[in-house]
Amino acid sequence: MKRMMNKHVGMAFGILMGVCTLSSCDKDDDDVIVHPTEEVMRAFAAQYPNVNPKWDFVWGDYEAEFFYSGTHEEWNMPMNNVEAEAFYTSGGTWIRTEFDVTNYYYVANEQVVIPAAVRQTIQQRAGGRHVDDVKIYDMPQGGTDYYRVEIDNEPNDIYVSIQFDGTLLP
Repeated sequence: MKRMMNKHVGMAFGILMGVCTLSSCDKDDDDVIVHPTEEVMRAFAAQYPNVNPKWDFVWGDYEAEFFYSGTHEEWNMPMNNVEAEAFYTSGGTWIRTEFDVTNYYYVANEQVVIPAAVRQTIQQRAGGRHVDDVKIYDMPQGGTDYYRVEIDNEPNDIYVSIQFDGTLLP
């Protein structure tokens, strides 16, 4: 009986240690303050004036998390309080910005931020499955801006990239 009790205590302790170890692996670094280089700060301020981002350091690049409101000049697209993430090298070179426009997807008649051709492509690819995320990837000059869509398909979600005219990217 005592031996069986020790076995259960040992198993419970092992499970507890596993849970503690795995929970320490999450990206819960909200208390860590990241200070980007002066070049990064200047580049961000020039691109997104009057915005106070939360900075992170991801895979050797700086990530600015912020909310964007305004009309995107390049696309003449008004967005209101959209979650955004802008990425920069440590030298201040802009890599890309991701605008989370998922909420616009669920407004049926909204076709300014998500045009009809893009909606149609998403619906065809989703085939009735739930659309988890719709983001616009704003790329530097010479790159192709596009929509990146995540479609729920457990256990492996489907990711599709779509041009502004509704054409799928490879």
